[in-house]
Amino acid sequence: MKRYLNFLGLASLIKFNCDPSCIKLLEAIAMAESSENPLKVMQAMALDSIASPATMHRRLDALRNAGYIDHVFKGKNRRTKYLVTTERAKTYFKALEQCLVHSLGD
Repeated sequence: MKRYLNFLGLASLIKFNCDPSCIKLLEAIAMAESSENPLKVMQAMALDSIASPATMHRRLDALRNAGYIDHVFKGKNRRTKYLVTTERAKTYFKALEQCLVHSLGD
């Protein structure tokens, strides 16, 4: 438990330029992307375990405006938008990883 609490303390120091409620959504987007199956915008809107569709729309906008995610198209299909993380999000996750490594070293 001490290591986990140490991790939480370190992680709380990382600057996240978006409402903290957006973190779960960003994590879901990153997990899908890492499995090479990026979320479609409509799939993200259906993640009702995170928030209602209206709230999800606001969170997607907030993450995009803060520079953590972007919309991309695959191939010639211009109707389906996929959500991907940006370098800013990757930097955020790398900082969390460093907190985890540091807390496990104690």
